[in-house]
Amino acid sequence: MSMSTDFTTILLRDFNNLLEEGVDHNVIIQAGEEPNTKSFRAHSGILRARCPYFRTALSETWVKPQEDGIIIFRKPNISAEIFDIILKYIYTGKIALDRQDGTGILRLLMAADELILHDLFGFIQQHLIEHKAEWMQENFDLVRRTVFQNDRLKKLQDYCVDKICKEPSLLFNLKDYLSVNLTVLLRVFQRDDLQLDEIEVWDYLIQWGTAHTCASTETPDLALEHISKWSEEHVKVLQSTIYQCIPLIRIFQISSKDFFNKIVPYKDILSKSLYEDVMKYHMVPDCPKPPSLMPPRRGGFESILIRAKHAALISSWIDRNDINVFCNSTSIPYEYSNIPYEFKLLIRGSRDGFSPAAFHAKCDLQGPTVLVLKIHGTGQLIGGDGEDLKNVVFSRVQEHSRAVLCSQAIGPCFGSGDLVMGGTHANFNLELGCSCKRQSYERHLILNHDRFSVDEYEIFKVTPKLGVRNSQHYNNFTRTSGRFSLLLPHNHYFTPNNQQPHYN
Repeated sequence: MSMSTDFTTILLRDFNNLLEEGVDHNVIIQAGEEPNTKSFRAHSGILRARCPYFRTALSETWVKPQEDGIIIFRKPNISAEIFDIILKYIYTGKIALDRQDGTGILRLLMAADELILHDLFGFIQQHLIEHKAEWMQENFDLVRRTVFQNDRLKKLQDYCVDKICKEPSLLFNLKDYLSVNLTVLLRVFQRDDLQLDEIEVWDYLIQWGTAHTCASTETPDLALEHISKWSEEHVKVLQSTIYQCIPLIRIFQISSKDFFNKIVPYKDILSKSLYEDVMKYHMVPDCPKPPSLMPPRRGGFESILIRAKHAALISSWIDRNDINVFCNSTSIPYEYSNIPYEFKLLIRGSRDGFSPAAFHAKCDLQGPTVLVLKIHGTGQLIGGDGEDLKNVVFSRVQEHSRAVLCSQAIGPCFGSGDLVMGGTHANFNLELGCSCKRQSYERHLILNHDRFSVDEYEIFKVTPKLGVRNSQHYNNFTRTSGRFSLLLPHNHYFTPNNQQPHYN
């Protein structure tokens, strides 16, 4: 039976001493730019064995030693501070990323990539994602600009695209959005989970394309003119600028009103067949959907009942933009691209059950939540595809002590009977299993339905996004009572609850 002893620690100690003392070195590496340069003594054998870059760079084909046998190698594009860390990694296999701030780690990543240190390169990418999420959120523009300059930074590119899809304002609200690379737009626009309504996607694409058309044709005033006044040449330049993005726009998901007002003026940049298909879709009753029709984006907003704009509406209320954010000219309601809250699905009836027990198991002690219902028998989708949110009616609680009632025997209950889901241990989807009668709220929550059942319901946990937890939004969120309901057009209906459950 053979026995072996591991002296790796001693070996690495000796290699570290060799680096620090520089005994028998035959390479001097000058890192950084003047006046911040520093010379490092090293050994070509170790460098070539451990680093593919130096395996080539220090070969006889590329460099010639001086008369004293020393190779002088200059690396001005890597700072002395960063190269010092990289060189110690080459000699010892050790690196302490926890001692570096986010900017330093990003610079280490770029150096590892240039020196073809694949293992370190992958490790640093993962470290940034797992341990520097908050820093990357706060410095997202720097991270995005850096990683999309290098196709090998796939992990971080995917991370950035994921973040943009969840928080489009990280890209589209930037001052330099109009100068971003086409690759970024293609990666973002192809995603199903981009949290924008489709007409917003179109608007952002046209803004970007117009800016690039102005730049390439040296006509900065072109952006001030309506497309109808553009020359044929300028229209063709715009078309060629954004043609790769056009197939990614889900034009069939855009309302007739927005299609007419915002897309028809740009019909010359669309293919004739696409334009005719969309016109037919909007104008011919019962026109079958084309086979190529892409589904609406769900924007990472996991719901089969509501869309991103409804989450924006709720977020506007939370931050008290106004009692009815659409009826006051001074209010500025959110777009989904800039809401400061996350909506996490806790329960869906068709997936998790319609019983009070299922509701309490999934939703108790979750903090602020939002309830969405679909009433049976009306043929109306609550939280569905109503286009005009100006008719939203809020109903706030008048008796705050009766805003929410919690009992293990029933499901969600608001007011003194304003909305009760389920009877005693009865499922919500049973015939007339829910009730609604105005008692404690300002207005009827559901008109003409004292008793009803639901075909579907969803409940979402609402929390401030990572980047706003120390902001005024978070203060608003913690102060705001969620005791309200709002009635959307076509009976779109929400009831948020900002109370911790209590039981009778």
